[in-house]
Formats: sequence, C-alpha cells, structure tokens
Amino acid sequence: MSRFGRLSRSGVLVVALFGVVWYFMSRVDSDDRQSHAEHEEGPLTRNGETAEETKKEGRFISRSAFLEDYGSENSSLLSDLETVSLLLNDCQLLFKNFDSFFLPGNREIASFLSGGNPEKITWIPKSHFAINPTGKLVDRFGMPLFFHRIDGLKFEIYSAGKDGKMWTKDDVVFPPAPVSAEKK
Repeated sequence: MSRFGRLSRSGVLVVALFGVVWYFMSRVDSDDRQSHAEHEEGPLTRNGETAEETKKEGRFISRSAFLEDYGSENSSLLSDLETVSLLLNDCQLLFKNFDSFFLPGNREIASFLSGGNPEKITWIPKSHFAINPTGKLVDRFGMPLFFHRIDGLKFEIYSAGKDGKMWTKDDVVFPPAPVSAEKK
C-alpha cells in the first residue's frame, strides 16, 4: 500500500473519531442543559420567580446540598446550619483570598452567596425562601441566622431555634460545642 493511501485512511479515521466524539459531547451538553432547566423550575422559588433571573446575571450553582435539603422535612435544623457551613467552605475553595472579603454579618454573607462576589457565582438565588425580603439568610422558622466569624476562614452559625429568640436554651449552633467530660 502506498504512503498516500495509509495517510488518507488515517485521516478518514481521525475525522470519523472526531465526529463521534463531537456527537456524544453535544448530547451530554443538551442533557445537562435540560436537567439544569428542570432543576431550576423546582419548588425553590418565592413569589413566582425562578432562578433564571439569577442565572442571567452570573454563574448559578444549580446542584448543591443547600438547594436540595435546606429547610426540608427530611433534615434537621443542625443539618441546615451544616449545609450553610459547607457552602462557605465551597466559597473558600473557589476564592483563595476568601478571608480578605468583608463579610461582617448575615446580610453581607447572604449577598455573597447570592452572586454578590467578584465572580458573580450564585449558590442561593435571591428568590429562594431562605433569603428574606431584607436580604438576610433565615432558618427554617424564618428567623435570621447569626454568623460569628472566628477567624478569616472559620464561622460559627447560630439559629434562634423554635422560640425565635436568640441566646436561649433552644438555640442551635454549628459546629456544635464539644461536650465536656463534666456534662457526660
């Protein structure tokens, strides 16, 4: 077989392989877009708004434990706070200088998680039921969470609990305080 014949067969194989890869990649992208759209139309909206408005402004993280579990009947208040903590950990992974952001309280943290960050990444749509009309992140009882920044990267997150009053016995904090040997 001539050298030209081998080259033309190799070229045909490369083009065919490229075509097959392109076909399957376009199908995966299409399926992912459809799945993303279905997920956004779920029960995570308030006042008839969808997460689509948020998506237009920046990048929307559509698959997260927060969107799936926060405030659900299948989770506890402590697991809700843990989920918020995990979101903050995600921010720390994406923003290497996370500790330099001015996030003194709930409203600033909620804004950061709702796209008010340099990359406009949105973990929680502003229309989500966990963001109240004043822009604060609230617990399953509708009360604003309290964030205590321990250091640049570490937070304690408090919920007022069922009674809605902060600093009472039913408050929940994440991470939970270690149980001392005297209390056992």
